[in-house]
Amino acid sequence: MIAGMTLRISVLIVTFNSEAHIAACLEALLPELHDDDAVIVVDNASRDRSLTLAQGYSSRVRVIASQVNRGFAGGCNLAAEAATGDLLILLNPDTRVRRGWRTALVGSFADEGIGVVGCKGLYPDGRVQHAGGRIDRGSAFATHVGEGQVDDGSYDRIVDVDYVSGFALATRRAIWQRLGGLCADFYPAFFEEIDYCYRVRRHGARVVYQPSAVVEHDHRSIGGDKHSDATFVQRQRWLFALRHFDPITLRQIAAHDSRLLTALGVDGVSAGFVEVYAEARTLWGQICIARCDDPTLGGPVSDEEQGVIARDLEALFRQALRLAAGGTGPATHSELALRLRALPLPPTVLPIEGQRLRDRLVRWLVKPYFDPPGAAWNNYLSELHAILQDLLEREKIDPRDRG
Repeated sequence: MIAGMTLRISVLIVTFNSEAHIAACLEALLPELHDDDAVIVVDNASRDRSLTLAQGYSSRVRVIASQVNRGFAGGCNLAAEAATGDLLILLNPDTRVRRGWRTALVGSFADEGIGVVGCKGLYPDGRVQHAGGRIDRGSAFATHVGEGQVDDGSYDRIVDVDYVSGFALATRRAIWQRLGGLCADFYPAFFEEIDYCYRVRRHGARVVYQPSAVVEHDHRSIGGDKHSDATFVQRQRWLFALRHFDPITLRQIAAHDSRLLTALGVDGVSAGFVEVYAEARTLWGQICIARCDDPTLGGPVSDEEQGVIARDLEALFRQALRLAAGGTGPATHSELALRLRALPLPPTVLPIEGQRLRDRLVRWLVKPYFDPPGAAWNNYLSELHAILQDLLEREKIDPRDRG
C-alpha cells in the first residue's frame, strides 16, 4: 500500500443465533462506511432468524450461509476469503460502532509498522469494557485493561498492548494472508485473536489500542452452549500458552494451576478440568512440531524440555482427576491413586503417522479417540476410563465407603 493512498476496508461479521443483535449492528455500521467498503456476514448455521435478517441488507451486505458452525475463527477465515479490502475488520454482531469509528481505525494504519488495531469497548451502560488486553505470563490469564471502569478519559491514549479483543479488531489483509488468518484450533471461540496478535508481533508488526474508535459491546455468550463454560476457556488458555510460551514460563503456569486446583478442592474441580489437562497433554506433541515449523509461534522445544512439560501436564491431569472423583470415600480414593500410579504412561511424543492429529475434546468418562486411531495416549485413557467406571460402579453399590 502506497503511503497516503485511501485504504478500503472489508468488515467481517460472524453470526450464530444473533437475531437479537445483527440488525442494530448493521444499522450503526453502514452509515460509517465508504461506497467502496464491503461488509461480509458469515452465518454459522444459526437456528434463529440471523440469516434472514442479515439477508435483508443484501444491497450493502454480502451474506454467506455456512451449513455448519465453523466457530469464530473458521467463520472469520471464510469471510476473509471473500474480502478484497486493504484492511480486514472483525466485528461481533452484538456491537454498535460509534460515529467516527472508521476514520479512527483506518487512520491508525498510516503508521506502516502497525499490523493490528483494536477499539475501545464500552458496556451498554457506558463503563469501559476493553482498552486493550494484557496476558499474565505467570498464569496465561487474559484481562481487559480498564474493565468495569468509568470512561473518564483515563483510557484515551494510543498504546501498544499484548492483544486487542476480537469483537472489533482491524488488521492488514496482507499480514492476515501471510499468517493464514485465525487459528481454527481455537474452536469454537476464545483466545484465537490473542494468538493472532502474538503471531503478528513475531511477524514484526505492532498491535495497538485506538481509543478514538469506540464500539458498544453487549458481550453476550456465544450461543449459550457448553463452550461458554469456564473450564472450556481454560482449554483455550492452555492451547495458547503451549503455542507461544517458553518452557520455563509453561512450568510456572503449571505450578499456578496446581495451586489453583488445590484451592478449589473437591467442591470446585469438575470433570471439565480433567478434560482441560487431558487434551493439553494430547496436543503438546503436535504443538512442539508446529513450533519448529512456524516462526510466529514460541520457537522449538528440546526433547528434554518437551518431556518435562508433558510430565507437568500429566501431574495436573492426575491432580484434577483425583479432585473430580473426590466425592468417593477414602478407601476408593486411595485405590484410585494406587491404580493410577501403576498405570504406565504413554510415550512423550504422539505418533503423527503422516497427518496432523485432529482437534478432539477428550471426555474423561467417554472413551476418547484420535484420528488416526491406535495412539498410545488413546490406549492409556481407555484403560483409565475402565478404572474410573469400575470404581464409580463400586461406589454406587457400597455407599458405606463415602466420607
